[in-house]
Amino acid sequence: VSRRVYPAFAGVLGGQPPELRVRDMTSRWGVCAPAKRQITFALALYDMPPEAQLYVVVHEFCHFLVPNHSPAFWAAVEAVLPDYRQRQQLLR
Repeated sequence: VSRRVYPAFAGVLGGQPPELRVRDMTSRWGVCAPAKRQITFALALYDMPPEAQLYVVVHEFCHFLVPNHSPAFWAAVEAVLPDYRQRQQLLR
């Protein structure tokens, strides 16, 4: 999924994809560390529907644009995934 999303963020990332990691996490679906150019995804995400997986990938990539959850961040998520709110519901 991240390979499909990366091209939309390649300019922000200087043409270099971030390092992707997967680990067992109990309280988050993903974590972005922009300074380290790293995204870590929860292992449990693999059991979620593809629509939910895409939302998490886009959400974490958007943190390279806006490092917090401000209105600007959510606007960036919505620009890529206009139906992100419905996708969020799949993760609850």
